[in-house]
Amino acid sequence: TSPNPNFATPVASLGFLVYSIFAFGGMEASGGLVDNVKDKKSYIGGLTFAGAIISIGYAIGVFLVGTFTNWADIMGATDVNGEAIVNYATVTYVVVGQLGLTIGKIFNMSNPEILKVLFARFAGFGMFFAYVGAFFTLVYAPLKQMIDGTPEELWPYGIGSDDPVTRTPKKALTMQAVFVVVMIALVAFGGSGASKFFATLQGMTNIAMTLPYIFISYAYIRFLNNDSIEKPFQVLSKNKSFGIFAGWVVTLVVTFANIFSVMDLNSSDIGIFGINIPGVYDEFIIGPVIFSIISYLIVHHYEKKRKK
Repeated sequence: TSPNPNFATPVASLGFLVYSIFAFGGMEASGGLVDNVKDKKSYIGGLTFAGAIISIGYAIGVFLVGTFTNWADIMGATDVNGEAIVNYATVTYVVVGQLGLTIGKIFNMSNPEILKVLFARFAGFGMFFAYVGAFFTLVYAPLKQMIDGTPEELWPYGIGSDDPVTRTPKKALTMQAVFVVVMIALVAFGGSGASKFFATLQGMTNIAMTLPYIFISYAYIRFLNNDSIEKPFQVLSKNKSFGIFAGWVVTLVVTFANIFSVMDLNSSDIGIFGINIPGVYDEFIIGPVIFSIISYLIVHHYEKKRKK
């Protein structure tokens, strides 16, 4: 039974799968660079080992947080307006600070608050450097792979071409930045408080990061079934049946995790611009819907151009 009221029902708890899957965010971006690695088998072995470390560490971390952080007093605390004090932007620093405070009390420090502040500051520096590296990878790598992996003619207005000076998809990066700013602005000006704002951004990020896994894993199934494609090396899928089975497990788990994460069973969502789709969080699905329409129009235009 989760102390978090947002995950009080079985369906909402299944929606937490998206948060768990999000812990692996970035592995798919670095995985797309395997063509630049000489020893591919060792690289994939490293990814597999990293996945195991993340899984075990995530589970142990969740358990240990509960040993020194009281949900009702710390995580569920509210201000005078009834808004949650801890949100997705501050939770890391609050939890690590609470760890310092607990250690200070265990060692009978006269002022354990000092450790609380030091631990929180340390977490701040750690998160800053980690995010700087992650943002460079997550902003650039997926877009670069998508541009390089598709025909240049597919993209309108020269978006699919690299800048001759920087040798980067400059126009595509600019377009991506514009879309991100617009999406954040739509959420920011929705009139909700800080806690709701960061929760919405987190939900949108989770779905944006995990939804592509569905297409990647399904493509992997098709890849294994296509005997005409040369497969120079295989790691866990030397047994074709096992590889297909694993592919379907991943596809179905991620699919249902995303479905459960957008379901609004309590009808708490107020919608966007006064328009509310019953039973779902509108802001979580507006991104995938918009980009699906844009993708269809781009491919449709490309196919028409090819026929001519």
